[in-house]
Amino acid sequence: MIKRVNGFSLPVNFLIVLSVALYGFLSVKASFAAPPTPTPEQLKVFQQLPAGQQQQLLKSISTTTPAKKAALLDMPTVVKPFTPNVTIAPVQTPPQQISKARPGKKIKPFGYDLFAGSPTTFSPVTEIPVPIDYIIGPGDTIQVQLFGKENAEYELIVNRDGQLQFPGIGPIAVTGMRFTELKDDLKRRINKKMLGVKPYVSLGTLRSMRVFVMGDVNRPGSYMVSALSTMTNALFVSGGVKTIGSLRDIQLKRNGRVVQNFDLYELLLKGDTSQDARIQPGDVIFVPPVGETVGIAGEVRRPAIYEIKKERSIPQLIKMAGGLLPTAYSPASQLERINSNGERTLINVDFSSTAFSDSNGAYKLRDGDTLRIFSVPDQMEHVVYLSGHVQRPGGLQWFDGMRLSDAIPNVQSLLPKPGLRFVLVRRERQPDRLIKVLVARLDKVFADNKSTDNLALLPQDKVFVFGLTETALGKRTAILSSLVKELREQVSQGEPESVVTVKGNVQWPGEYPLPANLTLPDLLRVSGNVKKNTDLRYILLVRETSKGTKITTKSFDFTQKSDLDIADTFRLMPRDKVFVFGVQGDRQALLSNTLIRLKQQATLEAPSTVVSVNGLVRSPGEYPLEPGMMVSDIIRTAGGLVESAYSLEAEISRSEITLDQARKTEHLTVKLDKIFAGDTTADTRLISHDRLTIKRLPYWAGQRLIEIKGEVRFPGRYPVSRDETLLEVIQRAGGLTDQAFPEGAILVRESLRKKEQEQLDKLQHRLESDLAAIDLEKTQASVEEQRSAGMASSLLDQLRATKAMGRLVINLPGMLQDAIDRNFEDDDADDLHTADVLLRNGDKLFIPPITQEVTILGEVQYATSHLYSQDLAVNEYIGKSGGLTYRADEDRIYIVRANGEVLPSNVTDWFSGGVDVRAGDTIVVPLDAERLKPLTLWTSVSQIVYQIGIAAASWNAVGIF
Repeated sequence: MIKRVNGFSLPVNFLIVLSVALYGFLSVKASFAAPPTPTPEQLKVFQQLPAGQQQQLLKSISTTTPAKKAALLDMPTVVKPFTPNVTIAPVQTPPQQISKARPGKKIKPFGYDLFAGSPTTFSPVTEIPVPIDYIIGPGDTIQVQLFGKENAEYELIVNRDGQLQFPGIGPIAVTGMRFTELKDDLKRRINKKMLGVKPYVSLGTLRSMRVFVMGDVNRPGSYMVSALSTMTNALFVSGGVKTIGSLRDIQLKRNGRVVQNFDLYELLLKGDTSQDARIQPGDVIFVPPVGETVGIAGEVRRPAIYEIKKERSIPQLIKMAGGLLPTAYSPASQLERINSNGERTLINVDFSSTAFSDSNGAYKLRDGDTLRIFSVPDQMEHVVYLSGHVQRPGGLQWFDGMRLSDAIPNVQSLLPKPGLRFVLVRRERQPDRLIKVLVARLDKVFADNKSTDNLALLPQDKVFVFGLTETALGKRTAILSSLVKELREQVSQGEPESVVTVKGNVQWPGEYPLPANLTLPDLLRVSGNVKKNTDLRYILLVRETSKGTKITTKSFDFTQKSDLDIADTFRLMPRDKVFVFGVQGDRQALLSNTLIRLKQQATLEAPSTVVSVNGLVRSPGEYPLEPGMMVSDIIRTAGGLVESAYSLEAEISRSEITLDQARKTEHLTVKLDKIFAGDTTADTRLISHDRLTIKRLPYWAGQRLIEIKGEVRFPGRYPVSRDETLLEVIQRAGGLTDQAFPEGAILVRESLRKKEQEQLDKLQHRLESDLAAIDLEKTQASVEEQRSAGMASSLLDQLRATKAMGRLVINLPGMLQDAIDRNFEDDDADDLHTADVLLRNGDKLFIPPITQEVTILGEVQYATSHLYSQDLAVNEYIGKSGGLTYRADEDRIYIVRANGEVLPSNVTDWFSGGVDVRAGDTIVVPLDAERLKPLTLWTSVSQIVYQIGIAAASWNAVGIF
């Protein structure tokens, strides 16, 4: 291609060379190895270019990567590696499952990671002899040592003109000479010009040169490299080859011609560097796009994607990948290929087959093929595995006739605290490889190796031994869960998994694999046996029928030999559930799901098989109705009768649908005494929805206890009968002491306390509501109304602090006098009779000692107690407490006697002295209720104050209650 410049016709490639020369001329200083120097003709052409083109050319040159100093060649910096991310899609493992590859494992293009971490500049090793064919050029340093008649050392640099300025000899043209030629020429010249002197010639610092690395490399461009650099050195400088670039056809171009083709695989696979040619200034290293590629994955030493040239056979590809691993399975390999229709297909390859041949066209490699070499099975053959609570877990060699005792010969083979009554063997059934489970007892094996528990072992059997330590129990749960999961995963559609469940009062409830011929007692043993407080009379089995759409139930009474004999031969089925109940506790929680299913599966023709029992049984509620279930059976099912049950008869409530489609309920009486006596004719058969009611014994109650404190001879807790009275218990306690104060006797009853507390709580809530309403209107209320609200708040605080006592007012002196009168048969006894008190469970009687004080409470200046004086009246006692406050209601002052009796306010005029005050009395001055008129509750305030006064008086009298 010719380009005209100022009338001159110039080749384009000449302009490119000129640009490179000018760049070297303008950017490289004399202290560096000189780049190619532009000739005078090239400079003349440059000068003839228009000014604009000259500036553009100089600008393009100045923006290129500047030359690096020679010193930097000795300190390369590492770049981040370029990691290709190429994967081969996973292929389905062969259905026969005889071998496996590593599906989905990434394979990378081969050889490209050679350049990972390559330096930005590269200086080859200089501490080696210079090759004899090294070409001398500008920038090279020639070291000359003279010895003999004259001793001297020179370091001479080849200048840009290619000349060596040798002192005493003059300029010598050396550019283009081989190093050996230079040595011979210098020796000849020195021997000729300098007599008596012998020279030693060597090379010092070598020149740098600029080369181009182009094509599919990570950082194409021009680079300064050492004069000893080869093609690989330049590739390292450029960051390496991209994954889309070829490693097998790297080209070295000089003056537009390819002078060397470099197959990097020769270096990587064979270590052959013969094609790694040395580069010269201005050379171009070009990396073309990658050629045809094939992949190989699986059991080879170097799985990767390889670029192929002449390699078209599978053995050649395997050889490139380093050969097969010992784990390779030759009969099972696959060649993945895209056919001519654009479809992805698979070709089975059997290296071990005699039919396999490289001449077979189907096995010739094509671009894009992927060969997968599968491995031999990981599973070892003819091995039995030991796991769990053993001394040496792992594999054992299997031999014909091997039994459990051969794998575990004695108890010393186990860890401390082994579970000898439950050993589990996992076995793969052949040829379908489905899992089944066997169980055995090591205690029987150790006692007799001819026992049926000494199982014959097969290859691939896994023997699990469980321990009783806390750590071993955790492993037990994990092992059983894993086996249950395997059994569930292998079942076909609609088929039940070989799993049984035990719930309730056993040591280790949960799900268990179902071995063949497993019975109910075996399952209880496997689950650690029942706990101590188990009700052995009712062990319930729930079984699925009709392919899991329905369930049936069957119970066992393990206290009966007949049921035990049945259970010993009763084989469990897949999905069976066993429920074990404790003597105490609610059974309905365990049975809830079962009862729901029984009700859901009911139809018009087949009512739900559920019956119920309530009343005096240990666990009342609903229970499954079993075929032929009798009254005695449901009583056993509910845990039996409790102590207070009426054991003579019970009642069955039975509902049936009549002919006119109406539900009719009838009540049947059953004779429990006859049933318990063994009369089978008295035992009634139950039907759906029957409800059995067990009654309570007449007049049954738990033991009644009362407590007597204070001034009796023998205070304490006394059991009492149903109709026992207060005087009778006092007599049992030895009667009153001579210090007793019967007028102040206090009887506290729990039922009364609860009622009083409920009343106080209601009044408190109502008063709080009214006070809250007043607070909202306080800004508009008068001073008097605000004062009344404050008084009500104070009253509310007192009410909150008041606790109900539950005191029953009694006249103990009157009762004692009546008893004396009856003993003397007084004619007026009927007139004087005071009713005795029937006692209740939990009653408390306190007989205080003789008291001599009178207490003043309420709206007085100083509420306190005063020494009793029969000469003082109410107003005088109030005067001794400082008199009334302004809030006192003097019209409603009342007295609370020591026995709790309250004298009404209208009996007499308090200040007339007409009512006598007795020792132990409490005078209560209430709050003036009229002051609380703003409250909607003002009519109840007097009642509140009355309750407070009673409670305070009671508390003052009792003290300890």
